[in-house]
Amino acid sequence: MKSLSTLLAALRLADWATAARGDAATKHTTATSTTANPCSAETFALPPELQDAVLVGVTAVEVRGLTFKPLTPEGRAAIPSSGGVSFCNVTVRYVHKGFDDVTQVQVWLPPAAQWNERFVGVGGGGYSAGQFGSEKVVATLAQGYA
Repeated sequence: MKSLSTLLAALRLADWATAARGDAATKHTTATSTTANPCSAETFALPPELQDAVLVGVTAVEVRGLTFKPLTPEGRAAIPSSGGVSFCNVTVRYVHKGFDDVTQVQVWLPPAAQWNERFVGVGGGGYSAGQFGSEKVVATLAQGYA
């Protein structure tokens, strides 16, 4: 859990939102690239080593109008957004020093103007790892959570 929280802090989500919103005043140092698109790998540049992890790669892909079967993380029905959901899919891949592993973490960021500045983590632990149904992630994304 410590590695994940360090990774999320390193992604500087508040800086991403500030830059994407175009806020002039900020108490953070923005980590944006010179590109006009805040959903780019350069925006989320990470150091090659972060605590006990070695960065393999960072990608950022803009997704627009994703439609979904509306569910909350608990499996209850959620209100679908009209026209689908748009977001920035930031994927980070890293390895742990001395181990034969590759870890992949995805953070789906809503458009900055819709972000409620809160994060919802969906995942497993122990032997319950892997990708989970996107409908659970998209339901909270539609409510403004990263």
